[in-house]
Amino acid sequence: MTDRATAAMADALAAGRGLGHERRADTAAQVAMAGTVTARAALLTGERVPALTDADGADRFWRNVLALVDRGPAGPTMRAIGDHYLNTVRRGAPSPSWLSGDGE
Repeated sequence: MTDRATAAMADALAAGRGLGHERRADTAAQVAMAGTVTARAALLTGERVPALTDADGADRFWRNVLALVDRGPAGPTMRAIGDHYLNTVRRGAPSPSWLSGDGE
């Protein structure tokens, strides 16, 4: 998932101003989904860190996790992505501004 999000972001950046609304929304959704999956994996991995490292290693791990997940709860973002794919994409409606970045 992170590889797809990285590739989508690279393609979007390469497209520049030629990037369409739907592709911009799809890229934003892929990046958000990858971030959510990565944060969840980090939190699940964190349950085992104390058994695998010393205090300095655990501190570094948790600081990195905090930087990753401190953006806010993933629930509202994932709900909005689901709503976008289930309702907006299927109906052909314009993308919401939080996904498309165009303020429409």
